[in-house]
Amino acid sequence: MFGVALQSGWGMTELGVGTLTSREDPPDWPSHSDGRPLPWAELDLRSDTEITVDRPGRLYARGGGVCLATLGRDSGALTVIAEHEDGWFDTGDLAVPDGRGGIRLMGRAGDRIGGAFMIPVNDVESELLTHPGVADVALVGYPDGHGGELACAVVVAAGSPPVTLEELRAYLTGKGMTDWYLPSRLELVEQLPRNDNGKVRKELLRRELQTGAALTTE
Repeated sequence: MFGVALQSGWGMTELGVGTLTSREDPPDWPSHSDGRPLPWAELDLRSDTEITVDRPGRLYARGGGVCLATLGRDSGALTVIAEHEDGWFDTGDLAVPDGRGGIRLMGRAGDRIGGAFMIPVNDVESELLTHPGVADVALVGYPDGHGGELACAVVVAAGSPPVTLEELRAYLTGKGMTDWYLPSRLELVEQLPRNDNGKVRKELLRRELQTGAALTTE
């Protein structure tokens, strides 16, 4: 509309801006890519298997813009980035090559959900697993329509009738959890999708939730 080409980029607090598409790229390229590394950032995609759209790699970054250290939210442990992994920082993002020397972000590997307030996924999942109506559960983020995420509890129910969202929220509240930790959506499935190592493939659940439709996994 304004005759200005859109550009797409990726960055994070611990790094700043790490990638950017170019004005020389095809006009629609920002819809397919999050850009190539900028001069101050090295990127590395790592995976034990072939990196594909269905199995994206974990994104690592290195360079002068990476933060000097991190402080554990729960443990308080100080980690100096330069003292580990030859300075490579685990961003917690999942990505695939875009075919032109850049990356396309596919989601998050880290178990945190949110926007202004972050939800510690492991803590919430651990509490939900103690509910007698829950046989298995994965907490997955879905868009809130304002640039952040809300939490959806994808549950394998234990018994019939199945547990309800209201029951889960009340249970977590009774455990002392703050309101923004509580799931705002519940999806019931017969089993959770897992990889060969038994880890829940949350990227598959997240992708379906982003459509706004009920999960088809049964």
